[in-house]
Amino acid sequence: MKDLELKVKNKEPLTMSDFKDMELDEVAVKLEELDVVSTMCHEYGEPGYNNPKKEILFGDWNYVDNDVVEALEDDGYALEWDDEWGISVDNTAFRVVSSEIGWMPSFFVFEGEMYPIKDYEEMYVEEVLKNNYKTAGPDWLDLSKYGFVKSTESNSGYYDSCENKSPESMAKNIPEGEDYVFKISNLEPWCMEYELWIREGKVDDVENV
Repeated sequence: MKDLELKVKNKEPLTMSDFKDMELDEVAVKLEELDVVSTMCHEYGEPGYNNPKKEILFGDWNYVDNDVVEALEDDGYALEWDDEWGISVDNTAFRVVSSEIGWMPSFFVFEGEMYPIKDYEEMYVEEVLKNNYKTAGPDWLDLSKYGFVKSTESNSGYYDSCENKSPESMAKNIPEGEDYVFKISNLEPWCMEYELWIREGKVDDVENV
């Protein structure tokens, strides 16, 4: 054990030979004891990911050799970098950094805890309304379920075709006290498209937005 701790301390990659006759489940536990693995869970909440046969291990994989990574993955584990992921209150895993162009978080943070938007939609919308920017995503969020109707849409960016009407400038023309949300409908490197949604029954009060 001390030899393993010393290798980790010296940032020497651990290899399968360091774990001698351990079963791979024991290797996973040992990596957690060594703080190479910071946490684990069994289910992804992030869209587009399939759950592994065993656990998802979150860690700093600079401390292990490729043979350890491959052995764990072949045994049914999924390995992720712990600085790119977070665990929700429902013990599901979500990316906290962008993985591709157009990526938007599928979670929100409330009182220091991560919540999946799809399971706490109404709570999420209420939190968005309290936010100064009142900006919501992802694009699949259906605001009509919460009494909102789409008023208009616009975009902002560096393309010649962009209207460059920012949500901040549009918000200045919305009467004080109105419930409204700017929903991001498309996110590209040089252009953001968004929709203005206003609480139903109040849309007629908003002009020249």
